[in-house]
Amino acid sequence: MNPRHFRALAGATFAVACVVSLAPAHAETTDRQKPINYSADLDMTGNGIDGDATLRKNVLITQGTTVVHADTLMLKRNDDNSFNATALGEPASFRTRVDNSDDSREAFAKKIVYNGKDGIVELYGDALLQQGQTEVRGQYVRYDLNTGLYRVGATPGTPDSAPTPGRVRGVFMPKADADKAGADAKVPAKDAAKAPATKSGTAAPAAAKGATTAPIQDPVPLKSATELTTAPR
Repeated sequence: MNPRHFRALAGATFAVACVVSLAPAHAETTDRQKPINYSADLDMTGNGIDGDATLRKNVLITQGTTVVHADTLMLKRNDDNSFNATALGEPASFRTRVDNSDDSREAFAKKIVYNGKDGIVELYGDALLQQGQTEVRGQYVRYDLNTGLYRVGATPGTPDSAPTPGRVRGVFMPKADADKAGADAKVPAKDAAKAPATKSGTAAPAAAKGATTAPIQDPVPLKSATELTTAPR
């Protein structure tokens, strides 16, 4: 173990959740001004006008710097052109960049619930949240993109008497190392739609089950109701 690392290990129970803060973060506000692009290998069902859809197999959603990968994903577009998503996978993944920075937040879990309007990300099952080399793991993580605060613990509603599902674990890097890691982890814009990378020396999470190696189809931008109703007949 590197003696400079401070490893945060909670006790064997989740009676008291861990509430900590990463560096202050605000998801890029310009993201919601950009098109929501989606693609999937199998199918899509839903209302293309309202932006509500369910997509299956090797799903990719992008909007600006926000990227979501999943086996199955339920998508809903909000009135402010942000989107909500429930992503399922082994694991599903989420990445977004913060304002005025190349610093990204990356998350992996069996289930990811993203509320783009409120800036909240919830991770369920084998959850991992990363910022550079700083990371936290648990069965449930709730992360507020607006404040940088996250909560790690048992899944909401789990009684204190329930068997312990696992330990809360994490790594707080020294500030100098964390800043350097963030600089080294800058992602070129042309790679924004690629799967997120993990910290150096650590294998990337397993690919989603059933995902194919065939190229992903070009994303299709969602059209507004005005564009659809004014299209030439």
